[in-house]
Amino acid sequence: MATVKDEAESRPIKCVITGDGASGKTTLALKLQDPDVNIASCGYIPRLCDLFDRKVKLENGQEVDVGIWDTAEDEECSRLIGLYYLHADVFILTYKVTSSIQLDNIRAKWADKVRFIVPEAPIVLVGTHCDRNKDENMEDLLKTVAKDVKASQCIEVSAKQGTNIEELLREAVKLGIEFRERGEPKIGKKSKCHLL
Repeated sequence: MATVKDEAESRPIKCVITGDGASGKTTLALKLQDPDVNIASCGYIPRLCDLFDRKVKLENGQEVDVGIWDTAEDEECSRLIGLYYLHADVFILTYKVTSSIQLDNIRAKWADKVRFIVPEAPIVLVGTHCDRNKDENMEDLLKTVAKDVKASQCIEVSAKQGTNIEELLREAVKLGIEFRERGEPKIGKKSKCHLL
């Protein structure tokens, strides 16, 4: 007879992507699910929340099932979004590297929502569109936001060019496994956030 613990360990790692609208969440989710997808021609229309499944092979050879949850930022549905956060193993909070406003909204809005539902879950800050020129003040703001939200990792990606997509997924899965196994991620007073 399977125990509750066995069932929790056998379910896919739940990775929830959230952040401001137009921060690149859906494009990132599609690329995380299939790195070879052609975003321009796939005709995907996002909904309130979409779930993409994928197997990830870690450096140690272990294969892990991952559920990638893409959430929409919609004021009408904001009360429902918290339901999608339940039982998450890791959160990816997105912002465009060209928008200090979106990065600041992670601290002002998104991290609080995440921490309210799953207080100890690891957070990965993901700067999207790294193929574009950054806002000049982003590095200092990123350090401050990462510290304030106790981010476990910060990564810049480009879904268009495929930059750091696989690295992000492997890192998120490792953090999710660690969170599930220990019941707590490696976050603390000092953020270990660094750009890959």
